[in-house]
Amino acid sequence: MSEPTGTKRRRTGARTSSTTTSRDEASQGPSLSRLNSLIAEAVEMAKLVKPTMNGEYVAESLRYESHKRLLETSVKGLKKHIDNDPIDGWEEQGKMAEEIGNSIIEWLVPIWQKLVEEDVDLGAIEKCLVVCSRAIDGMIDLSDSEPTATVTDVEGNISLSQAVTWIWRELLVMAASRKQPTKSILENIKRYDLIDEVYALIRKGKEKRSPDGYAFWDAHWTDGMKEAAAKIRLARR
Repeated sequence: MSEPTGTKRRRTGARTSSTTTSRDEASQGPSLSRLNSLIAEAVEMAKLVKPTMNGEYVAESLRYESHKRLLETSVKGLKKHIDNDPIDGWEEQGKMAEEIGNSIIEWLVPIWQKLVEEDVDLGAIEKCLVVCSRAIDGMIDLSDSEPTATVTDVEGNISLSQAVTWIWRELLVMAASRKQPTKSILENIKRYDLIDEVYALIRKGKEKRSPDGYAFWDAHWTDGMKEAAAKIRLARR
């Protein structure tokens, strides 16, 4: 795209303002504070209901195959449009990228809710996050800029990449707290160049924000999750 919108590709650094569209802020995506509340509610519900969910069930409930097909097809369509019209097609390409970003945002809510359900197959959640991260990286590689779609938290807009990073952090800590393997999760976090950001979202002490200025959104963590997070952080030293 010859005139891409959004900030230059960032994997570290302080919070930046994302390019927004003409739609109202409320329609740009789910609120992270609301997502955090949903997690806390789901944790309490999981104490009462203990379903056994295998990977196939989770994948079906999250419509994994349809989302995967949609995002892969959309990114390929964006690439084809850029190849065919690299000079004058930037406006349409921007709209296409925004649609891809919004599709990811809409999927994040059920992914996050499903993540905290007891006995859920975390491998199925990981597969969903891989699809999201691959689509985001695909857009970044095509335009050398962050997707313009944003998620709204109580303090403003954050990038789509940062929202997905939070969920990768949550998956890693959840798996460790449940004594489940974390090797594949860590490999994927590294593959999508998110390892520093994920570790930055694990508190070292009583600090209120990460080094990049983001909220931790970990108020719902159980003692087991806090202990697991501390071990994850210490293991990296």
